[in-house]
Amino acid sequence: MGHQIKDMLLECSFAGGKCYPENFTHFYSNNYGNCYTLQHEKFISRTSGPSGGLELVLHLETEEYVPYFTTNNGIRVVVHEPNSLPFPDENGLSVMPGTNTFIGIKQVNVTRLPTKYDNCSNDDYNQIYNFAYTLYTCQSICEYNRIRDECNCSSNANREIQNVLKTDNDTHCRNNKTDCVRTKHFERDTSQCDCKNPCKETLYQEVISSTKWPTAEYATVFSIPICHVKNLTCGFAGEKLIQEFVKLNIFYQDLNHQVIVEKADYEIYQLFSDIGGTLGLWIGISVLGIFEVVHLIIRVAVFLITGRCAQTKPK
Repeated sequence: MGHQIKDMLLECSFAGGKCYPENFTHFYSNNYGNCYTLQHEKFISRTSGPSGGLELVLHLETEEYVPYFTTNNGIRVVVHEPNSLPFPDENGLSVMPGTNTFIGIKQVNVTRLPTKYDNCSNDDYNQIYNFAYTLYTCQSICEYNRIRDECNCSSNANREIQNVLKTDNDTHCRNNKTDCVRTKHFERDTSQCDCKNPCKETLYQEVISSTKWPTAEYATVFSIPICHVKNLTCGFAGEKLIQEFVKLNIFYQDLNHQVIVEKADYEIYQLFSDIGGTLGLWIGISVLGIFEVVHLIIRVAVFLITGRCAQTKPK
């Protein structure tokens, strides 16, 4: 049920090369229905700018929207770390129909110190769930498990997590269970979850701009061959036809990336070095003091001996 990528995807290219519906993987979102992820080891940006990134042209299939239930028109886009679980509700960007939207991204690599210095986690979710660890993923899994344990049912609000955990056989929370689920959602106490920031994390800073696309004349010419090939319902004209399409460009602004690395402000070897330096200073002062005392004793002794001899010497 819902929109299929083979029907929505009109054009797809990455760095000048073609991409196809088979390159997308499907996952289900509770609020947005069918979602699709494009991720492949061959899709590598070697140049910055729109020509070196991803270009998509999508047909929104507004004729399939459910009347009175659909509140807006457009698509939701998430640029996320490879092999990580996307959350369109929390991290997505909304793209308006009838526009050519440019999303320029900059990669930021964050490396945090291990637990004895900072509150970070090295949990390898790839071995357990087959996707990368993130803080929000950990919190979502924790919340889902709390509802399942305390309400004896699974929440429909976290269908993404339910699909990952493969708990489709759990009893869904309905009727008298709803109040329990709502309470747990509002009481989202992350302190009960052992979730920490990942020790290594890749983030993306986005800069968004858009222009109106396509024009009414181009939309008419553009839609005729597409509707014929894909057997689509394109009986629209003018502004309504424009609202059927979205063009999206996602690319690196430049091929430089920012690296943020946490370092200990005061290492253990610095502590021992400072202790040794301080002890050396005080020991040095103590040795000098001893020599001064010995020198004083010698001078007093010499004075007593030479002075007494001078008094007893005959004239």
